[in-house]
Formats: sequence, structure tokens, C-alpha cells
Amino acid sequence: MPVSETIQAEDGIEGLKVLEDANPDVIVTDINMPRLDGFGFIEGVRKNEKFRAIPILVLTTESDAERRTAPARQARPAGSSSRSIRQN
Repeated sequence: MPVSETIQAEDGIEGLKVLEDANPDVIVTDINMPRLDGFGFIEGVRKNEKFRAIPILVLTTESDAERRTAPARQARPAGSSSRSIRQN
């Protein structure tokens, strides 16, 4: 199925605002964002009943092994569906 539309935001706060008028099939977020990080964004998304079943994929660009896996361990309890870790 081709992607029909992609909506972007600069940070977690803007991301929550854009979602108010959106109906996404999937949400992709980074952990490292200004103003509201990925964990806060995920929690904000999951507070809205409309988005509770939407899959959330979490990305991180951290290169250090511990800094790469720590966000992944935290993202799941915050409400993420999956995570993608860049391998060196």
C-alpha cells in the first residue's frame, strides 16, 4: 500500500498539536527532540483514546550501545509499539 500522506512536526509539542487534526495509520517518532522528548510525546499520544491503537515506531540515532538501548527499554512502557535501533 503506498503512503498517501506524511505529516511532520519539529518536536513533541508540535507533534501533539498536528495529531489533533490527523488520522494516522502509524506514528514514527524520535526520542531526542527539543521541548518535549519522544517519551513525553508517546505518553501524550496514548492519553488520547483516538490514538491508543495506533502503532508507534521509535527511532534513535544514538551511536553508543547503552545510549541506544536505554531509550528502547523506556519507550515500550511509555506506549510505543516497536523500536528501531541503528546498528554501526
